[in-house]
Amino acid sequence: MLKISLCFLVFISILFQSFTKGLYENPQSLSIENVRSLQCNLSSLSNFPGSKNISLDLINSKIQKTICNSLKNNISNHVFVNVMQPEVNIKDKEIIGTINSKESKYLENRQLAFIGTPESRAEDVCNQLSELSISALQCGINRYAIEESSRRIIPEKQLSVKMIVNKFHYSLNQKSSIYTGTGEMTAIWQLLDPDQKMKVVKEKSLTVTCDYTGQMIRYLFAELLKKSTNEFVVNEKIVDFIMARDLEIAEAMKGEQIIIHKLPTPKFAKTKELISHSIKAVVTIKTDKGFGSGVIVSTDGYIVTNEHVVDNNKEVKVKLNNGITLKGNVVKKNISADLALVKVDTINLTPLNMLTDEVEIGEDVFAIGTPADYDLDQTVSKGIISGRRVIEGYKFLQTDVSINPGNSGGPLINDIGEILGINSMKFVGRGFEGLGFAIPSSDVIKMLNLVIQ
Repeated sequence: MLKISLCFLVFISILFQSFTKGLYENPQSLSIENVRSLQCNLSSLSNFPGSKNISLDLINSKIQKTICNSLKNNISNHVFVNVMQPEVNIKDKEIIGTINSKESKYLENRQLAFIGTPESRAEDVCNQLSELSISALQCGINRYAIEESSRRIIPEKQLSVKMIVNKFHYSLNQKSSIYTGTGEMTAIWQLLDPDQKMKVVKEKSLTVTCDYTGQMIRYLFAELLKKSTNEFVVNEKIVDFIMARDLEIAEAMKGEQIIIHKLPTPKFAKTKELISHSIKAVVTIKTDKGFGSGVIVSTDGYIVTNEHVVDNNKEVKVKLNNGITLKGNVVKKNISADLALVKVDTINLTPLNMLTDEVEIGEDVFAIGTPADYDLDQTVSKGIISGRRVIEGYKFLQTDVSINPGNSGGPLINDIGEILGINSMKFVGRGFEGLGFAIPSSDVIKMLNLVIQ
């Protein structure tokens, strides 16, 4: 029996490895449905030889937790909202159910026993949303801090989720402090848009029921909250709805068209000639809060960098490779894409062309930028394109080149000196240690509304 059980565990391991390998090769396939599918596959193994010695529920839980923890940041359809305090419209002494066939009234002075605290109700909704790839930037009265690596998320711009419970009813039997029976909840769900003075942009009334066995009525209420949340998100395709809105906002941030003139690409006999030429196009951008890198994309002074490098400044200091420092005007920012365009008033600069074609995995690349010390010369790191990712709805080139705070905003170039992407520090410290990410040039052009001629 022990041998069979070990074989079963090996089978589970192979299933898990196969599942995660497929997601790594095709990260866009990761979704809640994938995780649920794996759970269903595991659950169907209850008659597998030797499985009686193993808790499938435990395996389900551990496998799901492992997948969610290791691949959480890889989910392409992850969105953000603000969750308002759920409202409960139940009157004091209103009949809300039966216990052992006797009428049960809601008592406002015993709210905790029936529906929990306002904070617990908000947390139940937020936790369920999190399971469905929706993060709450604000959960009821609690506002969560946003990591520096997630600056593209603007809390005040996110949709608000509001739940209004209009009916809570139960039919329970109580024996030895244990309740068994059923519960029902009717609630109105709303999405409110802060850009339209909190106008309701989506609304749905839902009624859910569930079977219950437990010690407290408030736990039944919590289960119904979670079920209602799940049905609202899944049935109404809320993630897709929010993603479409986010893309509209990103589109609006592009601003007016700016023409960038493409120059003939020089030919280099040796790598050091390539680096010597390319490094002239890389600048250091300094603000009161710190510094980062940028890359010159036109002879007349247009420079592309990360939005988080320029921060909220309208003017920045731009240090050229020859040591000259100029005033740079921030002419355009796309916060959601973490991109900015800076202009210096000078001519005859050395620019790099932006590649508009598809980038090949395995292609040799160089990252050029400012090191940790502002006074040091530019640094160059070499690596390869190791993959493509879609994170929070945006495309990224994945590379084994290390991206540090100094070279964030600088270029990732190929072996002929073309800009493949703009390096980004955004995901450092979020489970991607040892990896670098760059925003593809083709997306930079779109998000900053550049026209290459």
